[in-house]
Amino acid sequence: MPVQISHFVKRRFLLLKLEGTRTLGRETQESISLWRQAADLARETERTHVLAEFHISGNLPLQQCIDILNQGGSSGMHPDLKLAVVVGEGFQLNMHLFRNYLHHMGYEVEIFQNRATAKRWLLNT
Repeated sequence: MPVQISHFVKRRFLLLKLEGTRTLGRETQESISLWRQAADLARETERTHVLAEFHISGNLPLQQCIDILNQGGSSGMHPDLKLAVVVGEGFQLNMHLFRNYLHHMGYEVEIFQNRATAKRWLLNT
């Protein structure tokens, strides 16, 4: 099943669940589309705090990460969003690359391995 987003509007934040399998050969386009959907959902629900849980299988090679970052402006994300991202162990390195790049661009984003810690950071800082 291709990666899909489901969303849940909470009182103080937007919860996004990204689930499925990456489409081989379309990793860059697929990722940009997912981030665009996430930004649209945040705008539509008037939420500035977003908790995104990744339950995605399939590799995201480093070159695709770089390609996604280079096209970051087309994702629709904006620096007003505070983003907590929950990922499994296998995705820590790639997501930390994203975090460092986004910090450099003025975004407030952190990477976590569990929802409770991510939610605490998102709502308490």
